[in-house]
Amino acid sequence: MRLSLVAAAAIALPLSACEDFSDPAITDSPSIVTDDETATAEPEPFFRGVGQEPGWFLRIYDDVIVYEADYGERRVTARTPELETFEGGRRFENDSITVEILDEPCTDAMSGAGYPAIVTITERGSAPVQGCGGDV
Repeated sequence: MRLSLVAAAAIALPLSACEDFSDPAITDSPSIVTDDETATAEPEPFFRGVGQEPGWFLRIYDDVIVYEADYGERRVTARTPELETFEGGRRFENDSITVEILDEPCTDAMSGAGYPAIVTITERGSAPVQGCGGDV
């Protein structure tokens, strides 16, 4: 099937008008996601960590620590405690979890990716797990 020149112009005109639309109230909205952004319900953490066997992820935000353990099967969420600093590292500790960050290079055992810090997480009643991480 062939489109007539008039029909093609009728389709192209509204599409080209959309490309030029730039209402700042809409484009500056935090709900708009550009092509190179990922949609997420959470704000950006200031620190991330990752570990293997069993796989775990850590995100530390200003107000909350999120630790996803056992390949994401368990999730621990706790208020971010005051930062304790010590020579060569820092620690976040509360009644649920202790996160110790040593400022030493670390290589992820699974991916081989390099990170600026060694992360040890101790959940109350569990053995510590170790991995890598860095400031975001």
